[in-house]
Amino acid sequence: MFELPSTPPPARQKLRVSLEVAIVCLFLLVIGCLSGLIIGFNYWLNRDAAVNTAGVLLEEVDRAVASEVLRLFDPAISTADLAPLVPGIDQLPDAAAHPALPFLFGAVNQHAQIASAYIGFANGDFLRVVNLGEGYGPSRVALGAPDTSRSAVQRITRRADGQRVELWTYLDAAGLPVGTKENVAPAYDPRQRGWYQLAEKSAGAVITDPYLFASVREVGRTAARRVGSPVRAVFGIDLTQASMSRYVRDVAARAGHSLSVFLFDAQGRITAHADFATAMPAPADDPNAGQIPTLAAATDPVLHAVQLELARTGGAFDQSMLQTPKVTYVTRIHPLPAAVAGVVPVTTEYVAVLAPLDDFVVPIFEAGAVACAVSLAVVLLSLPLVVVIARRIAQPLRYLAEEADRIRDFDISVPLTLDSRIREVSDLVQATQLMKNTLTAFGKYVPRDLVRSMLRSNLEARPGGERRQLTLLFTDIEDFTTISEQMEPEALMRKMSRYFDGMVTTIQDASGTVDKFVGDAVMAYWNAPMLVNDHAAVGVAATLRCAKLSNAMNAEWRRNGEQPLHTRFGLHLGECIVGNVGSKDRLDFTVIGASVNLASRLEGLNKHYGTQILTSEATRDACADRFLFRTVDMALPKGAVRPTRIYELIGALPGVDPALADIEASPEDVKLCAAWEATYAHYMARHWQNVMTAIGTFNANFPGDRLAQVYMKRTWLYLQDPPGPDWDGVEQHLSK
Repeated sequence: MFELPSTPPPARQKLRVSLEVAIVCLFLLVIGCLSGLIIGFNYWLNRDAAVNTAGVLLEEVDRAVASEVLRLFDPAISTADLAPLVPGIDQLPDAAAHPALPFLFGAVNQHAQIASAYIGFANGDFLRVVNLGEGYGPSRVALGAPDTSRSAVQRITRRADGQRVELWTYLDAAGLPVGTKENVAPAYDPRQRGWYQLAEKSAGAVITDPYLFASVREVGRTAARRVGSPVRAVFGIDLTQASMSRYVRDVAARAGHSLSVFLFDAQGRITAHADFATAMPAPADDPNAGQIPTLAAATDPVLHAVQLELARTGGAFDQSMLQTPKVTYVTRIHPLPAAVAGVVPVTTEYVAVLAPLDDFVVPIFEAGAVACAVSLAVVLLSLPLVVVIARRIAQPLRYLAEEADRIRDFDISVPLTLDSRIREVSDLVQATQLMKNTLTAFGKYVPRDLVRSMLRSNLEARPGGERRQLTLLFTDIEDFTTISEQMEPEALMRKMSRYFDGMVTTIQDASGTVDKFVGDAVMAYWNAPMLVNDHAAVGVAATLRCAKLSNAMNAEWRRNGEQPLHTRFGLHLGECIVGNVGSKDRLDFTVIGASVNLASRLEGLNKHYGTQILTSEATRDACADRFLFRTVDMALPKGAVRPTRIYELIGALPGVDPALADIEASPEDVKLCAAWEATYAHYMARHWQNVMTAIGTFNANFPGDRLAQVYMKRTWLYLQDPPGPDWDGVEQHLSK
């Protein structure tokens, strides 16, 4: 049989390509083989030229780095040389303004690379101006300065009682104080620092090796000079490693290649790096955190390769090929000038420049290989034409393949408009359109969801079915035979077409399946062939909307003097067999079972009780929290073997679900149901006189209720001839 929602297991898919891609790929394969021979020959021919070009670039970058280092250190050394000329520079600091403060601020503000300028005094006092502006955010954090700080003044001096004290003043961009801090008995003593001791022994300016700054825990270098002889003070300027790296990075960026540029000294310490993240110290929780990175400890494969090459060559070299696991580099390692502005550094320093060989091989190969250029020109000139031809050949087939996908999804509403001069393609278009027309007609006789599922699943339909709980609906037009005899066939056909169109559209919009039309009657259900979540509530809501639509059409027809079509509905929730019924050559997808018969009988009982929509107890129990029902009877329909309680469906409960607002019961309906349930309770309790009294009150409040009239007549008979003690309230119906 056809298994409703199931799909076959996915077959193993073969790799498939479109016809257009296949044509283009074959062309490229042929041209590529020819071009590859030429490219391979020219590659080796031009490789040496590429290496020489790379060497020239590295030499230029080497000179540029040396120039930038001079630019970096020259202001610091020049400022240090001016320090002895500043009046009062050796005056000990106190809480008041110091004569050298303008000079210190000028040094910091005029040169962005200067991290701080300071004076260390022979008695251990200290005066410093720290740059906290752009690029010095880590320093601001390390010093605990306010976010608005742009500079800071540090004083280490002695109070009148001889107690050493450290005073911090934080200044904003306008030079106004934004915070202060005081530390008693600071441990810092400038005389113990390397820059002080080195300058103390030298007559001129000095440059220290890289070291770790005391306060901000950054790596940097200091340009220093003593003041006075004997020494009364030492002036110093800090240059951070980040500043040096920024200069190196700018040089690498201007070179326009993927260069790796860094500086290191004779001890293997990395003093600057264009991409310092690859040579940064270990994480903060590591015992080695804050140390100066070295080639020996580097994890960067480029730095590791440089270390191995230095060990192999024993020193600097103008040009060499370095191989890392992924990239081959052309490399130059050369010492920086021995002196900077006349100042000899403590340790010899080197600049390393590395360029990926591919950056030079590929451009020169492409530009210099004449044979390669010719082959590429042939490809470039012919490829558009090949693509156009391949597209013209493949486009109709792609269109038909997309149309086949739409047919599989049962999207057959748009006609084919493809016109091809190729006979085979034209025949295929006509066959596809004929198939769409056939499926369109087929879809009018069989549920569209079923057709769509069959097309998607690729399963053969055969007799058989499966058990499934469904919500079943039967409708019927009251006195349709009389109405049809009174109307012209053409007018009746038009009216019924409008009527059926409204009913079917409402049901299908609610995911329902219209099974069949039997004259004026409609049979529909929910939860087959496709599963419908909460199908009982969905079916109840759709039935209410069908009744509302039918009543609206009847009101229009009455206004126009036409015969209305009063529709009655029967709803039941129950288990059925759903599937294909018939022979191997002729099948009908439908549902069968006692539940179907009960739904049909409920529709017919509307005539007896004077109601429009009757539902079973199972339907009511499934959605009583969202819809208003009125108890009608405990009935045993004709052909049924077990009685069932039946209910009249009134509408959606007010305020429960905004999506049901259009079919909500009125406040008057709510009152009617409450009054009726009280009356029915008397009836089931066999209080016949109380029932008559209650029905009288009910009729006075809700005149014209036909169900109340049925019970008034039945109760009057019970008053005359009370039922026996085994009476259970079941009303047996002997007709449909």
